Amino acid sequence: MTAVRYFHPDRIGNGAGRLLYRALTDSGYIDVLSSLLHRDQPQRALRDLLTDLPEELQAACTLLQLGGSVPAGALPGRLSSALAGLEPAGLVSTEHGMLRLRGLCLSVQDGLLYFSDLPARRQNLYYGTDSLALASRLQVYPGPDRRVLDVCAGPGIQGLLSSRSGASVTFVEANPLALSLCRCNVRLNGLQGQAEFVGRPVEELHGDGRYDYVFANPPLIPVPGPVDYPFVGDGGPDGLAVTRKILATAVPLLAEGGRLTTIGMSSGSGQHSAVEGLVHQASQEWEGLSLCLVLLGQIDLGEGSAWLHSMRDSVALYGGPDMPAEELLELYREHCGTAVYTYALSVVNSGASSTTIIGPVDSTSGQTRWWV
Repeated sequence: MTAVRYFHPDRIGNGAGRLLYRALTDSGYIDVLSSLLHRDQPQRALRDLLTDLPEELQAACTLLQLGGSVPAGALPGRLSSALAGLEPAGLVSTEHGMLRLRGLCLSVQDGLLYFSDLPARRQNLYYGTDSLALASRLQVYPGPDRRVLDVCAGPGIQGLLSSRSGASVTFVEANPLALSLCRCNVRLNGLQGQAEFVGRPVEELHGDGRYDYVFANPPLIPVPGPVDYPFVGDGGPDGLAVTRKILATAVPLLAEGGRLTTIGMSSGSGQHSAVEGLVHQASQEWEGLSLCLVLLGQIDLGEGSAWLHSMRDSVALYGGPDMPAEELLELYREHCGTAVYTYALSVVNSGASSTTIIGPVDSTSGQTRWWV
């Protein structure tokens, strides 16, 4: 029987995160990451420039971003000992003098240490472009009295960034492995005094608490029912299966003036997206809400659709059948629609009812867009 993999935040010593951050700073690792254009998934860029780096930095990037094992003595300065101190937590392993991360990579996001999955066949500890897209939309007003709910928290980047503003954060994550890594990330950044953790699905979240901010990066990819998509991003045929549950549970928990922000993808026709119907339904169900939906992009699903071909490749990569693009297209037309939209949605408990729908801003690129 395969052992269950968990991480152990209680085994991270006091000050371990500070020592690690200092070692990463001294080594130049943070400077290298900060110089990359695509910081959400830097692996490709690092592979291209790896041989241009000093040998010690090559070793650090190989270990921390590229999934490689390196001799402990190959790392710069105090980085080896700082990482070895995380071995009891299950983040790092040492065997025959070789250090490796346990399927993880280590990013630094706005001064925060952040462990997440390496891009691989199956990611349960996900961090990607959509994570960064939501992070860029948080806008938490500073103050110790702010309360934040981070739904579908994963390894916790949205809640960590919110904590930097002094907010108290409730991390909600049903996957116990992801929640254990989230707790490690919180402890490494010294934010455990501002955090609480809920290990159950969002629809089981109850209580009288009120939140100033709710953030959610849910499973969001529209996937036809007959397609086996064994990955964290399956949002059902219209991409909104989990988003509906989040709205139903979290909107009643918004404080006066509180804001819920989420991003996602939605199927639809060439003229209308399913998420627009969801927004109109929400405006009718709850009074006193200001809803703003920005349709960022529209991808028409045709035989030459790059997104459709990418989806086919993803299904095969994550263990599903290697089906022809034409077959996948027919399944989309039957179960989802003829177009896929990316969007950002905010719901504010303003006391005045209004609905604003903007876009689609870009319907020409054929690519997944999170910004315009």
